[in-house]
Amino acid sequence: MSNHIKPIGFIGIGLMGNCLVKRLIKKEYTINIFDKNKDNLKDFMNKRRILLSTSPAKLSQDCDVIFICVDNTKSVADVIFQENGIIKNASKNTIIVDLSTTLANETVNFSNKLSTEKGASWIDAPMSGGPDKALNGSLAVMIGGEKKDR
Repeated sequence: MSNHIKPIGFIGIGLMGNCLVKRLIKKEYTINIFDKNKDNLKDFMNKRRILLSTSPAKLSQDCDVIFICVDNTKSVADVIFQENGIIKNASKNTIIVDLSTTLANETVNFSNKLSTEKGASWIDAPMSGGPDKALNGSLAVMIGGEKKDR
């Protein structure tokens, strides 16, 4: 990419992810999205400021800030560490913001592994509130991570 601002990456376009991406679009961000279930992407086909990624690895090549909003700890691990996962192209510039509700000890392990192998940063950011609050920007998000990354 050239000297323009990189798009925000967003993985997991389920009920909450869909609403969060719509909110980001309203705020005029460019979003690069991925979901393993292609049906979840249909609301965003041919929309301005939306890019569709073919894998988490490709998304991590094109985006420095990547939000993950998936259903459980195993899904977070898959998105990051599988063959076509984020870790493939992550770098010291990569910041993962995990909005998923995951097991705390596993989140720490994921963060340490990503940091050790790629120099990437991790922010644990589970949410409280449903899709309506995601759309209107009133979710509560609990942020945890290294001070330099917050």
